[in-house]
Amino acid sequence: APINGYWRDIGRPGDLYLANMEMASRRPASMAPAGVDAEGPCHFGEGVRASSSRVRRSVIGRACVLDASLVDGCLLLDRTSVGRGAEVRGCILGEGCRIGAGAMLRDCVLGDGVTVSPGKALERTNLEAGASL
Repeated sequence: APINGYWRDIGRPGDLYLANMEMASRRPASMAPAGVDAEGPCHFGEGVRASSSRVRRSVIGRACVLDASLVDGCLLLDRTSVGRGAEVRGCILGEGCRIGAGAMLRDCVLGDGVTVSPGKALERTNLEAGASL
């Protein structure tokens, strides 16, 4: 029988990001919360809190916290926080991740509950759920 609706293989992190951006684009644009300068298609879940942060082409899950940070081309799942001055680019961050102040992440995939120490720089890194660096 034919499948009605949307289907995309999300076996690779980049495909998961694309699927989220495509599905989010089918909904009315969400207003950027106070404290966010949003550029390009951005979608925000309920309860996002932010101060002086920039978000570009990203999906931000529910109850995320952005503190004077940059999020560019990312998927942040629910309850993830990005610390003051941190930059997260091209990443997928699982639920409940904690990114320390001044950390720099590029093209990373983090499982649920990962903690990245302040000032840490990571590139093309995959971390399992619960990891701490």
